[in-house]
Amino acid sequence: MKIKELAEKPREKALMNGVSSLTDTELLSLLIESGTRQASAFELAMSILSNCQGISHLSELSLAALTSYPGIKEARALRILAAIELAKRVSFSKEKKLHKVESASDVCQYLAKSFQFEKQEHFVALYLDIKHQLLRQKTIFVGSLDCSIVHPREVFKEALEISAACLIIVHNHPSGDPTPSPQDNDITQMIAETGRIMQIPLLDHVIIGDRQYFSFREADLL
Repeated sequence: MKIKELAEKPREKALMNGVSSLTDTELLSLLIESGTRQASAFELAMSILSNCQGISHLSELSLAALTSYPGIKEARALRILAAIELAKRVSFSKEKKLHKVESASDVCQYLAKSFQFEKQEHFVALYLDIKHQLLRQKTIFVGSLDCSIVHPREVFKEALEISAACLIIVHNHPSGDPTPSPQDNDITQMIAETGRIMQIPLLDHVIIGDRQYFSFREADLL
């Protein structure tokens, strides 16, 4: 079978050489399964990947965005979204489990993959015991951080319930740049001060970007 023919028949290529032999376009066309009178499944897949600037941005497409392509009905769009979600879950299930926090790098390695597909900021608290063993992880807020929204009582309520000895707060910057904003600085100092009063110290505030992070502790800002 010629190379061009294989490209239009990813199922046959996968059977002959394994699924790992398929290109990004061929994998997506296998999910799309069949095309329209105007375009084959391969051409539809090529168009989708071209418009979203490659496979790394495919997870950013919504149901509405996928169904805007001629030939991609709701069922097909859901099949693609389900495949993306499966890939995320497989990836996350292989992540190193965080048992003891030794550094901001540990925190980044633990949470980076769970943040990488998020388009909004996620503000997370890690509650630790006296030996810095992880007791609980909790998402406190999703959205743009602001002192009027992220209130210390929401952070320390959980700490009191589980008798945490200390905590670390973490959030992501979807832009990829982990440089703290003025709001990030204000929130850090507000929670740190509350922690001092309640004797549940804030050990660090880690901001996770694209393959990099910022630690308030490492920057001597805590």
